[in-house]
Amino acid sequence: MKYKYNKSKSGIDYQTDESGNLGIFKIVGALTEQSVGEVKKAIDAIELSNENISYFKLNLENVTAVDLASIHSLYLTCEKLNKRQHQMSLDGLCPVTFTSAVENTGFSHHQWLCFG
Repeated sequence: MKYKYNKSKSGIDYQTDESGNLGIFKIVGALTEQSVGEVKKAIDAIELSNENISYFKLNLENVTAVDLASIHSLYLTCEKLNKRQHQMSLDGLCPVTFTSAVENTGFSHHQWLCFG
């Protein structure tokens, strides 16, 4: 599958597949509330631009640390996408730092990303 690569101004890497139906966000380093906010802004901009993307993937393989406040924000982003009939899942492996942080915040019992 070929991807069109876009380096966003926010520092979050973003790619779309050649069909334009799939968007992939890649976060490297620390997963913070700010980085999740940047993903949310990018998704809103994509939806406003009338692109046909209905499925998003989030690559967290290179996340080295997780701010616990980012978990709640990421969960709300996934819920918002579900209400809009869009989906978000993980692309690649789910790092232990992320799963541990989600378990520590109590969000591992909800059905989202690699949980449930």
